[in-house]
Amino acid sequence: LDNTIFAQAPKMKPYIPRIQENLAQVLEIDKSLISIKAKTMEEQDSVGKKKAISTQSIVLLRKV
Repeated sequence: LDNTIFAQAPKMKPYIPRIQENLAQVLEIDKSLISIKAKTMEEQDSVGKKKAISTQSIVLLRKV
């Protein structure tokens, strides 16, 4: 699971470990399988103007 959080504010770095733990618990997977990055939008669009937060996730599914 690869996630990118786009937010101008707040700074997401302090929250990333907790987000990983929560996702791992909900998805019932090891947190080492979860990557989370945070980026800003350099003051572009509603995210960059601190009016929104956006995320993108890519998930690899495998039949077991």
